Amino acid sequence: MIHILVIIIESLIVMGLVLNLRKGKKTIKSLLHYKRIRDIIEVSSQDKNVMKSIKKINSVLLSELEMDFSSFFIMKNSNLQLVDTNIHNLDLRKRLKNIKNYRSHNGEDFREAFSEDLKVVPIKSKNPLYYLSEEYRNIRNAVVIPLVQNDNLCGYWLIEDNRSNYIDQIDFEELLILAKIVSIHIENGLNLYLDPLLKIPKRDFFYEWLEAERQSKDPFAIGFLDIDHFKNVNDTYGHATGDEILIIVANIISDSIRDDDIVSRYGGEEILIGMRSIDRDNAIQRMNEIRLKISETMLIIDNKENLSVTASIGIAMSDEADSNDDLIECADRRVYIAKRNGRNRIHTRG
Repeated sequence: MIHILVIIIESLIVMGLVLNLRKGKKTIKSLLHYKRIRDIIEVSSQDKNVMKSIKKINSVLLSELEMDFSSFFIMKNSNLQLVDTNIHNLDLRKRLKNIKNYRSHNGEDFREAFSEDLKVVPIKSKNPLYYLSEEYRNIRNAVVIPLVQNDNLCGYWLIEDNRSNYIDQIDFEELLILAKIVSIHIENGLNLYLDPLLKIPKRDFFYEWLEAERQSKDPFAIGFLDIDHFKNVNDTYGHATGDEILIIVANIISDSIRDDDIVSRYGGEEILIGMRSIDRDNAIQRMNEIRLKISETMLIIDNKENLSVTASIGIAMSDEADSNDDLIECADRRVYIAKRNGRNRIHTRG
């Protein structure tokens, strides 16, 4: 994959140079620019974790294109997920997830980027642009670029700058080439990173998260979730319904965790949740919120029958085991205790 990506990039470099020559532009800066981008993408592509590599790519793009803010989003189950941004305000990061609300004082917005046409939409304004109530960043230029590969919408790239002439200085041909490279990388990377059914990280990446958390030395917790009576659901309603329930449960968990937490498929109907920088009481509270949401969700079968499911959860704290396998085994053991005690509950001891 890396070799193919490099060949594509080199071809695009030539395209960019030809376009620049036709316009009489200097080519040396363009050549160096693409070589640096090529090198960092090649390095980033060596990391199977696409979330990590996007962060590296974004760091280089911020430096190369000299914009004030750069944010990448991926599409997940028809919803936008913020993957990386250099905006550090946590409240703003939460609001940034709905960039459809971004607009200027004269009514310009990004709606065309989210239409079927998936247009690149630049906004330039004499007055600061605003996203909900956060005018203090003084943004005067913004561009949103749909990231598309093989007719598949992978995500969006949002560029922001507070200089009034930044958009006038952008070479949009170069920008679109860069966006295409990132789109290729995201599509290939997500295929490696996500479980094909649930669209949550595969088990290998949960172990990677565990290793990173142990190195940070901060306390963390894991939740081991198992859907109750799932075999009966498959036997009664069929595996297609079972798959639909799994997807719904995975979406509930994904929508309930923090940006720095992780949800991963362990196997079958078993799902792992990683919670960073957390104590036991808060871990119990978060898992109980998820348990309640699952039990309160109704699924209509064949347009007539209502079905609900419950889940049992075992919690283990990072200081309860020296190895990652033992930590997962500890949480798994507590799931079975929760099931023996009546199911649809949480267990944190034993």
